[in-house]
Order: sequence, then C-alpha cells, then structure tokens
Amino acid sequence: MREALKQDPQFARYCRAQWCIGAANLMMMPVNTIVLTRVLQLSYTVSNALLDVIPKLVTLLMLPIWARLFDRVGVLRFRVINSMCWSASVLLCGLGTMLAELTTQPWDIAFFAAMYVFLLGRLADGMGQSGGAIAWNIGHLHFAEGDKAELYMGIHVSLTGVRGLTAPFVGSLVFAWIGWGVFVPSLICSMLGHSIFSGLAREEAGRQREIRTRSASDGPPTTPRVKKPARKRRAPDDGA
Repeated sequence: MREALKQDPQFARYCRAQWCIGAANLMMMPVNTIVLTRVLQLSYTVSNALLDVIPKLVTLLMLPIWARLFDRVGVLRFRVINSMCWSASVLLCGLGTMLAELTTQPWDIAFFAAMYVFLLGRLADGMGQSGGAIAWNIGHLHFAEGDKAELYMGIHVSLTGVRGLTAPFVGSLVFAWIGWGVFVPSLICSMLGHSIFSGLAREEAGRQREIRTRSASDGPPTTPRVKKPARKRRAPDDGA
C-alpha cells in the first residue's frame, strides 16, 4: 500500500482528502447519538428518524441529481461539491450540539433551536451520503491505470476500514473531554479534505486548459493538396 501511494502522489492526496472527510463525519456520529438520546432525551423513534431515516430518504431522492452532476463535471470537481455537504453537516450538527448543551428544561427555546439545526444537519448529511455513494465506488478509477484498479480499490477499502474503526472512538473521547467543542476539530478536518479536493480539481483543470491551448496553437492537421491531372479532350467523332 505504501509503495503504491508513493508512486502515485495524486491518488495519495485523493485518499488523504477522503480520510479527512470520512474521519470528520465518523467523529460526529456517536456524538449525535449521545446528544439526541441523553442530552435532548428524545425517544427512540424521533432519534432514529433524525439519525437514520431522514438521511436515508434524502440519499435516495438525491441520487439521480448527483449522478447527472457526476457525469457532467467528473470525479474531482464532484468531490469538491460533495465535500461541502459533509462540511455543512458537521458544522450544523456541531451547532445543534452546542444549543443542546444550553437547554435548561424540556421544550424550551434552546431545545427547539437544537432540533431545527440538527434536522438541517441531517439533511446535509443525507445529501453527502448520496453523492458519496457514487464517488466512493468509482472515484478511485479516475487514477487507476491498466491492471491497478483492484489494487487501488483495495487501498481505498482498507483506509475506509481503518478510519471506521478509530474515528468514532476518537469523537467520543473528544466529546467527553471538551463537550460540544468536538465539532471544531471535526470541521477543521472536513475543511482540510475539501481543500485537498479543490487543489486536485484546480490542477486537473489547469492540465486540461494546457492541452486545449496546445491543440489550438498546433492547429488542425493539414493534408497536402493533390493536383488533379488535366482532363484529356476527346477527339471529334469522324463517324469511323
């Protein structure tokens, strides 16, 4: 894995950006559960609706829209836009956590504000999941050449598993340590991933402009003009 990432720095940066986005989202997942069930003391039905049902519905509804966008802009620009949804989700859920900590009694203003902001955060999370479902499966093929597709997919899946095993526990520990402030390192991590995706997209756009400029300066290929042979004049018919 290390050797493959060293030989392809572009793919290494892509994996680094995915790590940042995924880790930030995974850090907030246990925090959202703790806040909704213990701080806001919501029922199982309402908590499950916010944590799972609403994001899944948004994911299904947004898939056709994300698919058309993916076909139009390509992997890297798609990831730039998609990562904005993840960052918005982290920010909104973090603000919801802060408002939940300010709740002094059930059904006060802070409670309803926290619920509203959490709802927006879960909608943004569903949008992020919808786009991520497309890019996660085929994004690595943008970098794989020839027979490297399976290797790159293996690297991608392995890194996903590592952050899935570590990031939620890190989020829980940070929340136990600094409370609602957990969204600050999560947001920084998410914005870092967005920045890496943006850099990769700008570099790709620059290479494409350079190719178009070079093609335009060279001009269309020309073929030598072949001179047609002179047409022989037919002798007048003498009736012989």
